[in-house]
Amino acid sequence: MLALARFVLVMTLVSASLALAAPKKKKPAPKPAANVVTEAEIKKTLDGAEAKVGACVLDNTPGAFTLVVKAQLMLNSAGQLLISTVTLAPEGPGAENTRACIDGVLKTLIWPKSTGPIVNAEREWTFRAE
Repeated sequence: MLALARFVLVMTLVSASLALAAPKKKKPAPKPAANVVTEAEIKKTLDGAEAKVGACVLDNTPGAFTLVVKAQLMLNSAGQLLISTVTLAPEGPGAENTRACIDGVLKTLIWPKSTGPIVNAEREWTFRAE
């Protein structure tokens, strides 16, 4: 019985020693959280473009209207606009010219750089004229 107890004690010590001697695995680096600063800068850039977008709407929409403009953007880490999708609701006469004008405004804006490879952003404006 004493031999069995010694054997168990020795095996416990050996396994504990092996566990301590084994190299510890590195924890994977945490995934970067959404870059809140970049998102705030993008929002600020889009807010600053509201007057130019409104000018596009006024120049191409006759009479009284209510128009919702939605812009969906994809930017790379260097702050380059990769894709912009502009939708108008409701679409009316001059919609294609309005969309082209707004797309042109979005392409001229200076976008912030980010730490992530791709940043998606979205903005919606509502314009009314009576």
